[in-house]
Amino acid sequence: MAQRLPAVRWEWLDVEDREDLVEDVDVETFPTLLIGQGGRAYFLGPLLPQHHVLERLVTSFVDGAPPAAPLPAEATPLFQRVVRALADSGLAGRRTL
Repeated sequence: MAQRLPAVRWEWLDVEDREDLVEDVDVETFPTLLIGQGGRAYFLGPLLPQHHVLERLVTSFVDGAPPAAPLPAEATPLFQRVVRALADSGLAGRRTL
């Protein structure tokens, strides 16, 4: 997927190891996907582990589609915490946090 969509930065966040970032966000289903850009979240929720569903979802945002459903209030603050942690750690682009 990363090879087909090279303009997208992919990161992995282990919510059990990084509870400090997740804070009050209740992640109950795996995988849960967070998509954002420019300090704003566009999607936060579980996603079936089917690559074609993921590709269609990510491509819709790359193509400029607005969020299709209301986001949980904690989505954008979570995205901003993750982006800051990546910048602070120097791990951006290594797909692990």
